[in-house]
Amino acid sequence: MSSSPSIAARSSRHYRLSIQALDQIYSARLGKEIAPALERLPAAAKMFLLRTGPVRTRIDALFERSYDANWDAEGELLADFEDLYRYVCRAVTAASSAGNGRFFDDTVVLSGPKPFECCAWVGGAEEAEDIRLLFAEQMSKSVGIEPCVLVEMDEQKIGMARAALEILGSIDLRLLTDVVANVRHICLIDYERWVQMSPGEYRDIGQSVSSHNVPSTCFFSLESFSSIEKLTEAVYHEALHKKLSNLILSSEILKPGFDFSATPTFLSHWNRNTSWNSNVWGADRALYAYHVYVHLLVLYGAMLRGDLPSTNDLSTSWISRRFEHSAKRAADLGAWLSAHEPAWAGREGAQLMAMLSNAAAEYRQ
Repeated sequence: MSSSPSIAARSSRHYRLSIQALDQIYSARLGKEIAPALERLPAAAKMFLLRTGPVRTRIDALFERSYDANWDAEGELLADFEDLYRYVCRAVTAASSAGNGRFFDDTVVLSGPKPFECCAWVGGAEEAEDIRLLFAEQMSKSVGIEPCVLVEMDEQKIGMARAALEILGSIDLRLLTDVVANVRHICLIDYERWVQMSPGEYRDIGQSVSSHNVPSTCFFSLESFSSIEKLTEAVYHEALHKKLSNLILSSEILKPGFDFSATPTFLSHWNRNTSWNSNVWGADRALYAYHVYVHLLVLYGAMLRGDLPSTNDLSTSWISRRFEHSAKRAADLGAWLSAHEPAWAGREGAQLMAMLSNAAAEYRQ
């Protein structure tokens, strides 16, 4: 977790390059002249590019048509994106031929069809190495009290991650869609000295984290894997962060020229202020949290009301506790964001705020 100014302000040149390339691709209707532009993109930009497409308005609209459990029902979406995926594959394959010959880290697919595969990070490919390096550079010293690293998941944790996605899909396919459209990799993190530690030894580390600078990737500590209930919520929580990151970069959520240094600050009174995780948030970080808590409020509220099916994997006591927890935090954040909306909201940010506030109000009644 880093300071608020770094959340949206540090939208890297990789994302800007990827969006420019995507705009060129769409304007040229996937013409052959686009291939050279893709070949010039750095590997990290290609990773961004693969996950930018689904949140563009013209593609996102296809998700709104239906959430059929049969992925073939989304054939129009997949066909529209297929050529883009092929171009990226061709470019990275050519780039990888001089190296280890394998770019994509898709050995362990947890859910989703190409090109929307959500995978467990297991290393051994160029894409996996990019993620490891980006985590080391951007996040390793800001997610816990000690430096952290990526750790390959064992079969038990891979099974839990897969089960968490299945649970989300069984409740409502829209939940799983939000994950696979915005998250390519689920990763396990631990202290750098994890080999010398026992699994039960305490770690002062974020339960789940993500960063604007590491595209389509969410990171989970051992605490997230302590129960399937915690992991299921954590996966959905981080997927919502990635979705909002994508929306901020492809839509006018924050007002043009938003000045992070001048933004009002929100005191996250429920969080302990630490050297690695401040509980004083700028407007953008408050919006990230509100976006998540409203979704959780609606999810658990709909399950309690019977609007969504229950599941034996999430106990009634868990659902009730998390509903109350989410409702309280959403109320605090919503009131603050509404009061300061002129300071941060762009045109689409005001629309998003209205949608979230209305959804929260419906289930708080």
